[in-house]
Amino acid sequence: PEQTTVLFDADLKQTKTMRKKEFEADYRFISEPDLPFVNIKNVIDRINVDVNSLPFAVESVLIKGGVLPQDAKFFTADSNRSEVFMSINNVIKDPSFVAKTLVNNINADEYSNIHSVSHLIEIFQLFKEEKITSVLVQNGITRYLKDRTFDFKKYFDENTISENQIKEETALVADLMARPQSPMRGAISACRPEDPNFPEFLDWARTVPTIKGFRRVLHVMPDELSQTDTFRNNISRLTGTGLTFDLCVLPHQLVWAGQLIDHCPDVTFILNHCGVPDVKGGEIEPWGGRLSELAKRPNVFAKISGLIAYGDPDSWSLDDLRPFFEHTVSAFGHNRLVWGSDSPVCNLGGGLETWVSATHALTDTWQAADKAAFLHDNAAELWG
Repeated sequence: PEQTTVLFDADLKQTKTMRKKEFEADYRFISEPDLPFVNIKNVIDRINVDVNSLPFAVESVLIKGGVLPQDAKFFTADSNRSEVFMSINNVIKDPSFVAKTLVNNINADEYSNIHSVSHLIEIFQLFKEEKITSVLVQNGITRYLKDRTFDFKKYFDENTISENQIKEETALVADLMARPQSPMRGAISACRPEDPNFPEFLDWARTVPTIKGFRRVLHVMPDELSQTDTFRNNISRLTGTGLTFDLCVLPHQLVWAGQLIDHCPDVTFILNHCGVPDVKGGEIEPWGGRLSELAKRPNVFAKISGLIAYGDPDSWSLDDLRPFFEHTVSAFGHNRLVWGSDSPVCNLGGGLETWVSATHALTDTWQAADKAAFLHDNAAELWG
């Protein structure tokens, strides 16, 4: 049939022929080339892209895990850092812990020195299980990155005090206290309140004058640890003993800390490191609100320590510390504060001398009585 182009005339209600198409040229196209069939399925199947390591996926894991967006970008900005973070977190499954430990111990330009992520995972697992301290982690990773032959396992074994060595550690502190002109007046002993045998350990501790209280580092443990009946009831056993319990928790764990305190209203608690605020990020909330809520409980004191370790190690200033310092003072009042050196962890932010100087600068306008309470009197009243 004849091919034509027509136009519909709305007034006449009929179509009109505009032109006829008789040849291929009229259609302005050419015949399709005779291309052979190419099967690329096998090629596609061989392409392996791990979408979990892409920046948006890594950032999502970090932020959902409690890492601030600006800190998450440190990892997503570099594929090597992203891969290291994800490899470790796939095993540890604690984004905030993994990110913080990496930032505190490995500089951006040192990631190229990581020759075995599996070794780092071993170190992180030991730290997560509280079998090694943050100082050992820092020293171990630093030496491992510089020397591939460094035996970090042997180093940790030679420098770690295990649960079974708590009594020996206490004896060592007692020996140091007995030395002439020793400034030491007691020890806050490690403990395991989740252990059913804690009552027997407590009976022993009450016979040792060196021990003034206990601590269990909860910020490297599952949140639910302090919520078990065994843990709570064992901490409640401190009632009437004069022994305190240090709360070593992260900002999101302050809620759990409050529940533990409510279960033990007659035990004196010491919140370590102001509850570990995000000094580097400068974010007061939600830490500030949770801290104020915790401070409403009269049997809780705050130990102001470690603030310089949580700032930017290269650029923190007094202005960075001041909002967190002053909020803690406002929440607890001068009579429920104690000062802590947090040595040697404070070396992450400049060292003990730097932290002492910062403390004096931050309290420069205080009344003499308030400063004395903070630096000495409150601690003397708590621990004798």
